[in-house]
Amino acid sequence: MPPERSSLNGSRQFSRLCLIGFAVHLSYALSRFPVIPLYAHSLGLSHAMTGLVVAASTITGVVLKLPAGRVSDILGRRPLLILSACAFAFPPFFYPLATAGISLLLLRLIHGTATATFGPVSSAIVSDLAEPARRGERLSTFSSATLVGKSLGPLLGGYLIFGQDYGWPFLASGAVGLGALALASSFRHESDQPAPGAAESPGQFLHGIREVVGHFGIMMTSLVEAIQFLATGALDAFLPIYAAATLGLSGPAIGWLFAAQIVTTLVSKPLMGRLSDRIGRRPQITAGLLVAALALGLVGIARSLPLLMLVSALYGLGVAVTTSSTAALVTDLARRDRYGAAHGLFGTVMDIGHASGPIAAGLLASALGVESALGIIAAVLAASALAYAMLPRFEQAGSR
Repeated sequence: MPPERSSLNGSRQFSRLCLIGFAVHLSYALSRFPVIPLYAHSLGLSHAMTGLVVAASTITGVVLKLPAGRVSDILGRRPLLILSACAFAFPPFFYPLATAGISLLLLRLIHGTATATFGPVSSAIVSDLAEPARRGERLSTFSSATLVGKSLGPLLGGYLIFGQDYGWPFLASGAVGLGALALASSFRHESDQPAPGAAESPGQFLHGIREVVGHFGIMMTSLVEAIQFLATGALDAFLPIYAAATLGLSGPAIGWLFAAQIVTTLVSKPLMGRLSDRIGRRPQITAGLLVAALALGLVGIARSLPLLMLVSALYGLGVAVTTSSTAALVTDLARRDRYGAAHGLFGTVMDIGHASGPIAAGLLASALGVESALGIIAAVLAASALAYAMLPRFEQAGSR
């Protein structure tokens, strides 16, 4: 195939994948926040059980992302892509039948297989499609497409709740998921065929995982992403509490704080990805961590809604600068036949950090107060940035 035609075909496939990413994340978000916590509360579940139900999907991701990514390296991306689309499409229809804590928890664990599988597999597909000089831009653009779905889902889901009737958000979630499944079922690209090692033994399968886990650069980049999302989890959990208790802001006003953060990340991430393709990944990761650390440190001195919105937007910029480079660097460092495993490890470590953020911030806030807790996490971010910048040069394997 001529290079021009191949490039055009790759662009079309990428655009289609972005549409699939938008649709599956819209489906998932429609049945997640604020629907799941409110639904659990309406069932009379305890706060502890409600928290476990909310966290269940992240737990699934921690367990499944790495093996799912590795399986896609062996069997090809398409089977895992369709499997993940099925996991988005069908579980929402069963939520109205889950009227007890255990059944709802089990359904959330099953629904969590959707993002646990789709995350590493979709990142691996983007890595397959993107030329090395455009990896940052492509991965960041894809991430922004999914972020649009994640952002619209809670808004639409909230409007579809009528009194104590939670059936409509779940129905909408399933309907959008079925549409995404139709798109995923017709998606094909050159890496659809099973890899040459498709018949490899369990020992060879585990060797591929150990090779990725043992790669210093991939692990360090995954850890720094986890620290970034630890901070994000802490801010998501305690910015509303700080804004309400210290500034007396209302719920809608607090919503604008998160809108400022999300919109800034969504708009700037593709631009930052393109920049990382030109100036290099690691300097940008370091800069992003420092910007995010600065924003967290400024929360305690922002004493009005406009100032706090600026701080939230600054944090969103820091996240965009960091995360537009981390995923691309993981692809740069991995062998082509290990893209799935590499992004599976990346997602697993990131999920651990994200889930740990509210817990760590909660313990610190209980002992020292919210402002001090966020200040300490800001210091951890800054220290991580400096430590990452001083690491030795990573071995790149992406061209092999």
